[in-house]
Amino acid sequence: MLRPDCFRVTQKTRYIALYLLGFAALGLWHHLYFSYSVGEYVFFKNGYDEDTYVLFPFGPAGFRPDRMLSGVIVSAILWFSQESYNITLMVLYTLLPPLIFLAAYYAGAALFAKFSTRSLFALVLIFATDLFSLGSAASYPGPFPTLNQFKALVGDAFVPPLETSYLGLYRSPEPQVSYVIGFLFIGLILRIVLRDAEKTTQREVVKLSIVQMSLMLCYALVSYPLVFVEGLAAIILLISGRRQDAIILGVLFFGSIIAAFAFGWMTLGSSAGLLFSSRLPVVTVGVILAFALTIVFLYLLLRSGRADRWLMTGLAFSGMPLALTNQQLLTGLMVSAREWERYVDLPFVVVAAGILVSHARWRLSWQIPAVALGTVVVVGFVLASSIRTYKLWLSDNLKTLAITRAVAAADKNLTDDTLLVFDEPEYAPLVEARLGRPLHALLNYTDVFKSPIPSTPGFSPTLLADALFEYSKQTAVTPAAAMEILQQEARQRAGFYSGFIFNVCEYWYPCTDGRAVKTEKIVATLPSVVMSYTNFLAKPEPPGKFAFVTSKSLPAPSKGEIISEGRATSIVARVSLRN
Repeated sequence: MLRPDCFRVTQKTRYIALYLLGFAALGLWHHLYFSYSVGEYVFFKNGYDEDTYVLFPFGPAGFRPDRMLSGVIVSAILWFSQESYNITLMVLYTLLPPLIFLAAYYAGAALFAKFSTRSLFALVLIFATDLFSLGSAASYPGPFPTLNQFKALVGDAFVPPLETSYLGLYRSPEPQVSYVIGFLFIGLILRIVLRDAEKTTQREVVKLSIVQMSLMLCYALVSYPLVFVEGLAAIILLISGRRQDAIILGVLFFGSIIAAFAFGWMTLGSSAGLLFSSRLPVVTVGVILAFALTIVFLYLLLRSGRADRWLMTGLAFSGMPLALTNQQLLTGLMVSAREWERYVDLPFVVVAAGILVSHARWRLSWQIPAVALGTVVVVGFVLASSIRTYKLWLSDNLKTLAITRAVAAADKNLTDDTLLVFDEPEYAPLVEARLGRPLHALLNYTDVFKSPIPSTPGFSPTLLADALFEYSKQTAVTPAAAMEILQQEARQRAGFYSGFIFNVCEYWYPCTDGRAVKTEKIVATLPSVVMSYTNFLAKPEPPGKFAFVTSKSLPAPSKGEIISEGRATSIVARVSLRN
């Protein structure tokens, strides 16, 4: 018979439940408030690439091993919801943010004894990038401090393009899924390494193995650095005389490294240009903080005169961001460092700082008010950033909803082979996700990643180029105007249309942190591109039907027949057919 006290709910459990409800509300309120505002149950896009992540759960160019876990989760929810992207994103935002908090709290519990301290650590760990990187306009809108001011201070060439416009928690399903598994992994590693000389139990080995297998199916940017930390943890245990535990971690580490190399070859093999040459250092807020903590841990280790496991573990976490972002100083090769700073550098810094704080002795008289003040500051910061995220992304969501309503209303007047010509083609993926079915858009940027353009000595006609040429023809872009558009994008080292003609990493500066952009090559190629477009215009009209979707400017009554209209508050979109 069960005793009555087995159902007793402790105060700590109530507080954890409040945090879970708070994170669920934080994840959902954008979607619910937007749905209420527009009078329809719809999702709210509030992070880069969310639409393409649910449209292509395993990657647009085919299967990616580091998207397997999130891909399976998204595919399962889509299946249960009968391919409803609205329900899928709502479910993800209901479940993943609370799970991220639980995982971060679990990691904090390996360092701190008190609930309040564990909770503050979890909050800082989850929102580390928002709190410290200066990269998000939602978190640091200005006037001070800003990322541009930081670039002016240390040199623009050394700072990767970190700019975002959303709270870091708002990007589903990745890195949300990876953070759940990654924080659990950190908690397990800390428990194994930092405890006294007890041997790792069989149950702990099974838990670590399951979490680590899941980790290898998560975002490589999060999972691979954690695997290297595990390798360092094995060395720390070996130095500490815990040979059996060191062997266990070492075996798991080498098994994961083999898988990582295989998965990396599969991913990089289809992504030309991701690996490039550079010996310039990378300087970010995360790198500076990691460097400072590394000096502190080295000093404390030297002063202690012994191999302290706590200090060595802190050194492993603080040193990893330096190795990730600046290994090119030795190797001469690198991938973009902006993603390290966005996803792992600062969480590693927080873990290292947590180890340092938990290892030190602090006066109890000011611990409680300091933790309370820190919690209030972080919560206020997160709420303000969340509100700014909504405001920054509201316009795009309203416009794509208006377009979606216009396209849905036009269906009865369009044949299956009709191609949609958007006057703002960058919205095509989000409109497709809102429609919940394939969108026959003449120009869709996801095609750039489905069929990546390889690096070639000169311009080579492709199906992507033909799609751009047809789009330019249908929107009455002259060869001279096309040249001007492409020249402007070449000067900016970014843009929408160049992706259909050139290798992404050769023209889009964030792909290589601005260090391997082939601007001169692209400019030299432009005359042959425009000549190809001129020849394309001279060809006979192919059989085909086009409908024009206007959201930026209204169609001229003399040029087309409006067949449908969609509205979202004051935003209007129309679909028309040419006379």
